[in-house]
Amino acid sequence: MGIERKASSEGRKMLEYRRLKRRLAMTDTERRAKALVDVLNLLDLLKEEAGEFQGDLTRTRECLADELAFFLVARKGWTTVEAHRSIEDHIESLD
Repeated sequence: MGIERKASSEGRKMLEYRRLKRRLAMTDTERRAKALVDVLNLLDLLKEEAGEFQGDLTRTRECLADELAFFLVARKGWTTVEAHRSIEDHIESLD
């Protein structure tokens, strides 16, 4: 499956138009529920793509840890250092 690039700019414009039209018709609760489903789908896609990835996994791991740390700082009010320590502790506990 994976991520595929859309070819035509005209098709892209129509896709964006339909996406905006759907979002404007949603309530706040529907938008939040959709955003949660989108996040979970993105995580599934990330797992799929990582399994096929042939590049530098060390760098990829660092970037993913940085993104998760950003999320933890925003969500829990932690410092970046606390977030990174928590991530490393969690990863070590899974070994």
